[in-house]
Amino acid sequence: MLENQIADSKPEKQESNTNASAVEILRGAINQNPGYYSQDRRLLGLSSALISLGENDEALKIIGEVVGRGEFLANADKSWNEIQPALIVGRLLYSAGRVEQAKPYFQQAEKAPLNEENPFFLIKAYRESGLTNELRRLLVKLADSEDTDSIATAIYNSLESGFETEAKGMLKKFKQRLKELEEVPETAKHRNERLIRKNLQAASFTARLEPGSAEIDKYTQAALDLVPNLPGDYGTRQPFPVVSSIGLLVRAGKRDQVAPLMELLAENEHKKHALLTIADESIVHGDRQIVETYYNQALLIDSKEELFPEIYTKQVRILKFLGLDDKIPAVADQVNSALDNNHKDDSGWRMTLAENFIKQLTASGYVVIAEGFLKSQFMDRGYSGIDSLGRLAIVIGGKISPPFFMELLCCIEPKDRINLFLGDYHARDVFGASRFADHITEQPQSMDFDHLKLAILRLSETHAFQATQEFVKSHIDQADQAQVADCIKFLMLEGGTLKEVGDLLDVIPVLKEKISLDRISQYQALVGNDQVKGVLFSVRNRRILKYLARHGIVTESKHLFYLDTSTLIRINNVLYELQSDKQKLDKLDAAQSFLTQIMSQRTTHMPSVMLCAEKLNLRLEDQLVQQSIVTALDQLGGVTPILFKKFLDTPEAERPAFIAGVKKFRGMFYQNQTLTPELVGLSPDNFDELLAEYITILFKPVGFSADKVLEFMKHLKTWSYQRDLPQELSERIKLAGKHWNQEKGCFVVDINIEELEYRWKPNAELDPKTMMLANSLYQGLSLFSQPLNPEKDNQLRRAGLITLIKQANTIQPHETTVKMKPGQGNVPLLAQLLSILPYEQLESLQTFAQTLQKGDPTEIHAALNRVKEILGVKTSQGYSPGVIIHDHWKNAVKKWLEMTDETSRQDILRLLSTDSVASAAEQLQTLFEESVLTKTTAILSREEKKFEVIKSTAENSKKKTVKMYVSKNIPSFFAKASAGICTANDVELFARSDHFHINVVDEESDEIIGNIQAYLVPQNSQSYLMLRGINPTVSFVDIGNVRGLIEGTLTVGREIAQASDLDGLTLSESLGSWHADSNRPEVASVIRSDYLTPSREMELAEQFPIASNTHISKVYLFWEKQQEKVK
Repeated sequence: MLENQIADSKPEKQESNTNASAVEILRGAINQNPGYYSQDRRLLGLSSALISLGENDEALKIIGEVVGRGEFLANADKSWNEIQPALIVGRLLYSAGRVEQAKPYFQQAEKAPLNEENPFFLIKAYRESGLTNELRRLLVKLADSEDTDSIATAIYNSLESGFETEAKGMLKKFKQRLKELEEVPETAKHRNERLIRKNLQAASFTARLEPGSAEIDKYTQAALDLVPNLPGDYGTRQPFPVVSSIGLLVRAGKRDQVAPLMELLAENEHKKHALLTIADESIVHGDRQIVETYYNQALLIDSKEELFPEIYTKQVRILKFLGLDDKIPAVADQVNSALDNNHKDDSGWRMTLAENFIKQLTASGYVVIAEGFLKSQFMDRGYSGIDSLGRLAIVIGGKISPPFFMELLCCIEPKDRINLFLGDYHARDVFGASRFADHITEQPQSMDFDHLKLAILRLSETHAFQATQEFVKSHIDQADQAQVADCIKFLMLEGGTLKEVGDLLDVIPVLKEKISLDRISQYQALVGNDQVKGVLFSVRNRRILKYLARHGIVTESKHLFYLDTSTLIRINNVLYELQSDKQKLDKLDAAQSFLTQIMSQRTTHMPSVMLCAEKLNLRLEDQLVQQSIVTALDQLGGVTPILFKKFLDTPEAERPAFIAGVKKFRGMFYQNQTLTPELVGLSPDNFDELLAEYITILFKPVGFSADKVLEFMKHLKTWSYQRDLPQELSERIKLAGKHWNQEKGCFVVDINIEELEYRWKPNAELDPKTMMLANSLYQGLSLFSQPLNPEKDNQLRRAGLITLIKQANTIQPHETTVKMKPGQGNVPLLAQLLSILPYEQLESLQTFAQTLQKGDPTEIHAALNRVKEILGVKTSQGYSPGVIIHDHWKNAVKKWLEMTDETSRQDILRLLSTDSVASAAEQLQTLFEESVLTKTTAILSREEKKFEVIKSTAENSKKKTVKMYVSKNIPSFFAKASAGICTANDVELFARSDHFHINVVDEESDEIIGNIQAYLVPQNSQSYLMLRGINPTVSFVDIGNVRGLIEGTLTVGREIAQASDLDGLTLSESLGSWHADSNRPEVASVIRSDYLTPSREMELAEQFPIASNTHISKVYLFWEKQQEKVK
């Protein structure tokens, strides 16, 4: 019987996985150790840690406790800005999934006056919470002000957030308000000072948003015309606005016009600061001579050592650019001198200088100098408080070496150590677990860190795990599934919260595949996929998945990529209806068997099959329905409600013409053109619905059924309201070059595809067990290659299954045999168990021994993988598994049990302690996989590791022609999903005007085999084409070397950049586990080793958003117009 829980829609209470003693100890530490932070603030720090663990209920209790007292929101901590308490509570509630409860606190924060500081706290909160729409609304609201400072803040942050369209509208308003300011009488106080700065801001923003515009000169000149009207002592009284204005001039590309402002400054530290600012702002233009000239001029000015940080941080950036690393210690000496000369200063400038200087040193890679500075100025001088050394520990914690970090923590007062982790709700992100994994274990006697270990290793979401991965792996028993699961939880925190990881590990152990550290990359990809996270978040969805796993429908973790919530509910509804009627249990088996076949053999089509079943009221247990679906999948390439019905209604003789009519749209969809009913030739009445179905069939987007495609089409139209995205792209990007084919409307490139050759690694040789295994398969399957008489066939089946049951724990697949009657000889057990399947499915297993005897390493390597595929095992190299075992063996055994004689059947059922044939088949399947196939594949996997690839030569490579389409139309959005990419659902990204797709199409099949994401990245006054996410489909990766695809992509990228008059072609940095370069390990490894090298690295002037809430700070040059050469 099926479990009733499959249809239970009530959410079940999640079991707590928090270490209760950890929470107890931490709460005790909060109560017993009053310190720098208030108790409420530290309690909220604990709630933040609990949320990262997924313990939302416990966290919400603590938040309620704090809010209930009222003191926190009443601004009990007077050192805080008035809106911070409301923001922190709002962010915590939002993180706990209580969006509606969080909104009043965000709204309360927004009601505060938009003074000089408040917008920055609000912007930071929305940005870090991933509240993109709220951030956009806030910035628009901020710009809807008469205050030019607020508008300027809105413009700057809109550019930082990638809201270029909004920024352009804000800039228009800024210019209009500036025009109104110019009409203010000249007698108004500070009028000229304000107008100078505002005009320069206008010039700077215009240079960013409208490069080459004549208005840049207009606003620059307007500012400079006002300089003579300033009071004679203005530069002495207000040096910082003057220096800031000089920086804006340089940023607008007007360095040659700074002289009037420079004349306002006296020959002191402020003129030195101005010269350093010119040098610093000139770095982005790459002109070494200019930077060096102004830097040397600054050094000529004799000034006293001041506490404002910019003088020193800018020197660090300048010296790094000039390659003068040996001069950095001298700058550190200047800072030491400034701190010593101003030791009586109580204004906070001393700590601000130290904090900013350490940040700049570590950001520039001078970590050792930062450590020495921190030690000499603070640690050696007895600083120990959280407001001094603790504050600097947070700044430097994620950068310095673990031993020094531990030394630093030892200098902090014990009562303040816990405050570092719980006092600031985001400090936990700074202190990576890699700082402690080894060193706390090695030095327990030197510090009292019991509660810290719990806080960091059990209750903290951190992002610095690389250093501990190998350590953890080498210290666990990988045969112990509980230890492996705990280890995976720890290692995967880099890619998701403990709640998200826990949801995944709630399902995976039920699957047929064994949980393994070797699959951690696959698990990380799942945790990083928004759709998968959304599905697993639901308790009901996880229950359905576990049911499907126990019944062999969902068998591998990769299947989770293809199952959205709607598909799971549809599967649940079909099976529950059949389960409810005891008269339909045979039909239930038929439906489950069909779903198993679709999930294993035609995984990408499962959402579409279930949508058709719902919309067309198909009976999936009906054999004719099953056959019609499979026929449509084979001939049409997919099923969607309208097109599938038309396919069924079309006479068989006319179907080829119908199918050709569907596929003719593919070429039209690839082009960068807006699709209309008139262009495509479809009815306008249901055009969107039909277009969604054609996209589903022709593009096969992973995890999308036609209704989901239609839903996202609506989102796209909302985000691109009244915009023609293909037309916008045509205006910004020009297509031409050696490989451009005007007739086809794409770039046509021949890429090298390797036919890989293998050889044995040094001193490696074939294991005798493998040869024995191959011989037993040959001998055993030879016996079954011809039909046996029914009596002997039945005798062999019975004997084999009884041997499997009785000897499960001792079976050795290369030597265990089935004992027959005296004089009949023995039969190898593995071959006997497999022989229940049709012989034609096993023929290549029989020839395995012959391949081994030939001794050709390439043929042996291929044969090993063929055998593993047949046996239903997925290799670590990414080969798709075979389906024979999972899909057919159990059903064949079940059928034999039903048809065999009563004595044989009862013998088997009695041994398995069941009276159900279905249950017996399920148990036998499990025994076969765990006791025989697991051991078989272990032997084969060991053999596979003994080979190495011979580098490609002209003789063992061939050419493959691919077409690369540059596009921004609606079908192109779904091309990303065709390659199975994690940002496939990011509508906001696709609608951005600085982003487009390059879709890779196999010329021979005319099907999409990859997707590349392209961006226009500003770099000061320049603009670069940046490529990332070079993602071929899995099937393309399987056929050979991906290097040819990368080279072809860069060739096309360079031709696009040249034709579009861009300044260069770059590749994105990788961002570690986020895989910004490629989701395919084979592609990423080539990109990182060959192209992401130090000599190509280019720091971006400003962080660039490549997806919602994801930014890069550097790119890698491949081609630059200035040099007209490939690096």
